[in-house]
Order: sequence, then C-alpha cells, then structure tokens
Amino acid sequence: GGLFAFTAETHDGDGVVLTEGLRFAQSASYLERELAEAELSVALLEHASARNEHDRPLPGLVVVAAKP
Repeated sequence: GGLFAFTAETHDGDGVVLTEGLRFAQSASYLERELAEAELSVALLEHASARNEHDRPLPGLVVVAAKP
C-alpha cells in the first residue's frame, strides 16, 4: 500500500498533447484511466496551477492516488 502524489499540466481535450511550451499536458480523464490501469484509486483530484507561464497560471491538477 501507499500514496502517490503529483501535479500535472492539463488541457480540456482527451489524452496527452504537447503544448506550445514543449511540455506534455494530460486530460483529467486520461490520468484517471492510467491510474485505474495501474490499480491505483484516486484519493484527490483537484484543479490547481503548479506553474506560471508569461505571468499567467497554467491549468493543472494536483493528484493523490492510493494503492490498497
């Protein structure tokens, strides 16, 4: 058992995209599917910005997943 916590840059579509800033952004649904496939349950999925670009916050998520 244990916890896995991370932040991710996100986008409104589905899957993973390469952003203009040459970083990957994942959709919330993509992250949820990948965590489920890894047999992790989502304990927290909260919209928050982990970084700014050009003085503007980028869309993101704080995710905490648990392994029973």
